Amino acid sequence: MNEQTLGSKKKLLPTNLGVLVEFVEGSERGRVIPLIFQKTVFGRKHADIIVRDPSVSSSHAAIEYANDQFSIMDLGSSNGTFVGSKQIKHAIIAPGDEIKIGKTLFRLKKNQEMAKNLINKQAVHILAQGGGLSALIDNEFIESDERTDIQNPLTKPTKPEEKTINLRISLGNDQGKSFCIKKPNISIGRVNSDVVLKDVDVSRKHAIIELVEGGQVVLRDLASSNGTYVNKRRIDNCVIFPNDIIQVGNTLIVFEGVSKA
Repeated sequence: MNEQTLGSKKKLLPTNLGVLVEFVEGSERGRVIPLIFQKTVFGRKHADIIVRDPSVSSSHAAIEYANDQFSIMDLGSSNGTFVGSKQIKHAIIAPGDEIKIGKTLFRLKKNQEMAKNLINKQAVHILAQGGGLSALIDNEFIESDERTDIQNPLTKPTKPEEKTINLRISLGNDQGKSFCIKKPNISIGRVNSDVVLKDVDVSRKHAIIELVEGGQVVLRDLASSNGTYVNKRRIDNCVIFPNDIIQVGNTLIVFEGVSKA
C-alpha cells in the first residue's frame, strides 16, 4: 500500500519516495525535514513546515505531489516564490531545484533511508485537517487576526486530572526551580506561560508540552526565534522521554516524567 490517508483531507506521500526538504540559506540553514504530505504548506505561521523568517508570509507556498511529479505554487505571498531566479505562481520542480521564499532558500532531495530515519526519530504527530499544526498553535497561544479552525486531531489530550508533568530547570537563570503541572498542555515561554523563564533568548511563547492518548508526551516548538532542542538536536515536534534534556534559549529543562495526580 503506497498511500495512507489521515482524516478526510491530509494524504501521505507514497512510502517509497523518501523526499527531504533541505534548507541551504537563511535562518533555517542546516535543517533537513522529511516531506510527509502530498501537499505541504510552507510559511511563518499557518503551515505544515514553519519557516522562521519575517519576510516569509504566514502561508507562503505549497509543494504538491501528483501524477508522479512535484510542483510548487505561491499562496499569494507578499514577497513571492522563486524557482532558481524566476518568480513563479506555479511550476513543476525536481530534486535539486533551488526554491526561495523570503530570504530562505531550500531544495528537495531524495534519500529514502534518511527520510525514514528522520520520521522515526521525530515520531511526528500530524493533525488530520485544517492548516496543520501551526494553525492550532496560533489559535491556542498567539493573538492574531488570522484564525483557522482545526477539527478532529489525530491525537487527543488526556484529561487534566489524570496526569502530572514534572520538569526541573538544570541550567539558566531559573536553575533549581521545579514544576509539577497537572494539565494536558503546558506552555513554555518568557511571558504568560505555564513555565515562565527569565531568559531573554526564550520567545514569549516558545514551546508546548502535550500529554496525548496512549501516555506519550510530545514537545512542539511554537515557531520560536532561537529554536527548541532535545538532547542537543533541534526539533519541530517529537516524543520525549524521562530524563530527556530540553533546551530553550540558554535554559536547560529536564523532563522528569509523568506521574499520577
